[in-house]
Amino acid sequence: EDALRAAELTLRLVLNTFEAYSLESTAKTPDAIDAATATVVALHNLAIEQLHCFRREEAVGACSKALRIAARHLDERSELVRKVTMTLEAVRRATQGRVPAEHAP
Repeated sequence: EDALRAAELTLRLVLNTFEAYSLESTAKTPDAIDAATATVVALHNLAIEQLHCFRREEAVGACSKALRIAARHLDERSELVRKVTMTLEAVRRATQGRVPAEHAP
């Protein structure tokens, strides 16, 4: 639970650091790319912690939001987008009951 709270706090700090228009804009300006990258990383970390705490539906939401932001601002071939996509697939499998043994309750 401490790691989950830390991930939630990190996301809030990231969102407060960047001006709101940076994520709302579809422009691929340096500010928008920086804001998107930090937000996607924070959402990805949050999703992983939610999954570890068996908050699977919330993890799907966090990963989905990260991918929507990434689609607007980041190169779809980036390593970050690939990792978030893989995490979303894993979280979706977990919500369907197909959980790897190391993540089973």
